[in-house]
Amino acid sequence: MTKKKKIILISLIVVVFLAIVAGGWFCYRHYKNKKTSNQTTATTSTSNSASQFDQKDATPATTTPSTSGSDQNSTTTTPTTPTTTPTTSADDYYNLGLDSLSQNNYSAAISSFNSAIKLNPHNPNYYSKKAQAQVSAGSKQAAIDTINQGLVANPNDPTLEDQLSVLQTVVK
Repeated sequence: MTKKKKIILISLIVVVFLAIVAGGWFCYRHYKNKKTSNQTTATTSTSNSASQFDQKDATPATTTPSTSGSDQNSTTTTPTTPTTTPTTSADDYYNLGLDSLSQNNYSAAISSFNSAIKLNPHNPNYYSKKAQAQVSAGSKQAAIDTINQGLVANPNDPTLEDQLSVLQTVVK
C-alpha cells in the first residue's frame, strides 16, 4: 500500500470516528433535554389536570350542551374514563433536583428533593442534597434541620453526621 493510500485511509477512519462521536453526543444531549422536558411537562400537567377532576367520582368531566328540555342554555356534565399518568419515583425527583441544583435553581431543587424524601425517607442522599441546596440558597439553619431529619430517618449515617458537623461549625 502506498503512502498516499495510507494517509487517505487514516483520514477516512478519523472522519468516521469523529462523526460517530459527534452523533453520540448529539443523541445524548437530545435525550437528556427530552427527558428533563418530559419530567417538567408531567409535573405541570399533573398539577393542572387536578382541577379538571370531578371530586365526587375522581374522573375528569366533560361538559356538553343539553339538547333536550325547555332551557336551551343548560349543560350536562358527563364523566369520562380516567387516564393514567406515569408515576414518578423518588429517584426521578432526586435527578430532577440535581438538574435544578446544577442550574442554581435552588427553590426548584429543594422542592424536588422534598418530593423524593416524601416518597423514600430512608435515602440519606436526598437529605444531603436538599441541605446543599438550602445552604446555597442561604438557609443554613434550614439545612441543619434537614440533616437532623435525615439522621432521624437514617440513624448513624456517616455522610449526614459529617455534613451536620460541618454545618454546625459554619453556623456558629
